[in-house]
Amino acid sequence: MSIKTNFQKDINSYPKISVLIPDGGNYDTLKVLRCLGQVPNVTSHVISQQRWPITRLSRYCKKFYYYPEQKNSDFLDSVRRLVIEQKIDVVLPVTMKATEALSRNKKALSDIVKIPPIPKNKIFKIAQDKWAFHCFAESHKFPVPPTILVADGQKIVADQAKLNSIEYPALLKPTTEMGGHGIVKVDSTSEFFCLADNKNVFKDGNKYILQSYISGIDFCLGLICENGRILAYTLQRNLIQSEDYFSYQKVMDFINNESIIKLGTQLASTMAWDGIAFIDFRLDERDKTIKLIEVNPRLGRALLGSLSAGVNFPFIMCLAALGIKYPVAQRENTRYAHPSAYVHMLKYHLLGKQNPLKLGWHESGWRFLINDPLPDVVEAIKHLNKIDIHIWKKKKN
Repeated sequence: MSIKTNFQKDINSYPKISVLIPDGGNYDTLKVLRCLGQVPNVTSHVISQQRWPITRLSRYCKKFYYYPEQKNSDFLDSVRRLVIEQKIDVVLPVTMKATEALSRNKKALSDIVKIPPIPKNKIFKIAQDKWAFHCFAESHKFPVPPTILVADGQKIVADQAKLNSIEYPALLKPTTEMGGHGIVKVDSTSEFFCLADNKNVFKDGNKYILQSYISGIDFCLGLICENGRILAYTLQRNLIQSEDYFSYQKVMDFINNESIIKLGTQLASTMAWDGIAFIDFRLDERDKTIKLIEVNPRLGRALLGSLSAGVNFPFIMCLAALGIKYPVAQRENTRYAHPSAYVHMLKYHLLGKQNPLKLGWHESGWRFLINDPLPDVVEAIKHLNKIDIHIWKKKKN
């Protein structure tokens, strides 16, 4: 394969690139496929431990390979064999598990295939753990909310004095969960001890932190780096606070904020970060200061929003792996809503209820879904079947 290193403005003029995604079993991988599918000269191959994941149904999945649960050596052999057989140019990890596996095996694969910038194992583990990341950020003088380690499984490790030192309300967070899973709002020390008696809250194998809740606006800085240097970024602001306010942003506006970008640049440099990261910030409504919350070291849920703003993160990762130079800039004042959020807004409009925000369908993920409908159609049918079974069981009981 001949790769040109000079930048070409026309996306059609990029060389043909074959990409292997080694962890193709979830919805995030589908978003990666849809991003790569916008580039005519990219073909995507997918490996999955599931026989029929929704990614297999995507029009952007050229070839699919089913491999059940494997040891690391088997995984490595499978990737090597497919790289050689299918003449793969780039192996692109999506999940943190695959990123970690490639980080361990990068040297063993680098002789036959290109791998995008991925974080070194030590710093990657820090980014994966909310408590480790908080300690790292605090030690380097980044502005973070007051946070304490409170539990290791069902064992409470924080004393009364530490619990009283936190400003309430506070958020109880499992240190290694993602997407807002397992977060509980706590209004007082006494409420925390009530939760401590609930065995459904604290799970063995998980550690938990208690972090003062910052009332304000959510921002997320998505970036791809090479040795701490930012190659491309997008910055999004949350436009509608959902009822589940621990979850990811569902309606967003891509903007510029020099203070947040400066903090993100400093953090990336301090961590000597390689690869993709989505950094969560909060604008404190009390004093208008920015607080650093956490880092998600993976291709996140806002990929199609970033694509709408002009930054195709999966494609940029492939270009970075191949050493192709490219200028890229975010389009500001671009709004994006996930398909489900757009349907919810549309429902409010049809019912005659006041809608705080109006977006056109072209500002939602529906345009990507319509161009690649089968995965979502099948997923919707599965969801309806689960609802029917649930209703049937309730009636039977």
